[in-house]
Amino acid sequence: MKKLLGIIVLSLVLSSYTNAGTNNEAKNKKYVYKYLEDLKSIIKDEDLTNLKDLKFIRKSENKEFFAMSGKPMNCNNCSKRKSYEYDAFVFHAIYKSEHKITFLVDTDFAKNLEKAKKYALIYAKSMGQMPLFLRQGHTKYGENYKDANLGVGTGTERGVKIIVIAKGNKRWWADFNQARFIIYPQNSTYKKDLTLMHESAHLSIQGKITTDVKWYSAVLADGKYITKYARTDRGEDVADTISFWVAVRCIDEFPQKKKDKILKAIPNRIKFLDNFINENKLSTSPMVCKK
Repeated sequence: MKKLLGIIVLSLVLSSYTNAGTNNEAKNKKYVYKYLEDLKSIIKDEDLTNLKDLKFIRKSENKEFFAMSGKPMNCNNCSKRKSYEYDAFVFHAIYKSEHKITFLVDTDFAKNLEKAKKYALIYAKSMGQMPLFLRQGHTKYGENYKDANLGVGTGTERGVKIIVIAKGNKRWWADFNQARFIIYPQNSTYKKDLTLMHESAHLSIQGKITTDVKWYSAVLADGKYITKYARTDRGEDVADTISFWVAVRCIDEFPQKKKDKILKAIPNRIKFLDNFINENKLSTSPMVCKK
């Protein structure tokens, strides 16, 4: 009983700490880019991917799956997420590290297997092009990445387990409890690579970083945010910032002028991520990232 109480108390402390300081940080309203999409796509279709295989498993029946939909575009507080049941074409994406992501392609979006496989492949390949630690998670025990709680973040470092491809022009969003996120290909506002990295960061590194006092110090030292949306809270700050770190550290052809602008704007966050990835020995495969 005492152990259970201790876990509950620690969870509350971590949760409050994650949000603690957010008000102080948000007092600084400066930002560099209005939107994440202003960075433009940084990963090309022909770039290397760690995707090894995509297997069709089955088509579900009788509304087997349950989800919460994304919110309407350009609307943070105007409505609640709606729950719904759906059927899906089920695929397993297997990566070179043997990490597996289950893709659920909603049958309302793809009426046939051919279309479902087309979109599952597009996103499975893209997931394999980003740094491995964003896809696979941060906390590692032995040879397996697992959920983590006591003393190692908030328990949201297990990586991406499920991706739902759904119908509609809605906002993509990550569901921590299910280690999954929902994407809407019909929403043309987002840049595929940037948004996939954003949502993956929520499930892989956000918990560990947002409970690290050194991140708080880096935010205050920088004195600004990389995007307007990054000011929302620490989690969104981490999720938006990671694409800019990838741009300056992992993309050889990224324009020097843009690189200098980012490094000048958020040098302390970039340095924090450099150290975080190095100290935790996180793999960036298939990318080669360097200072």
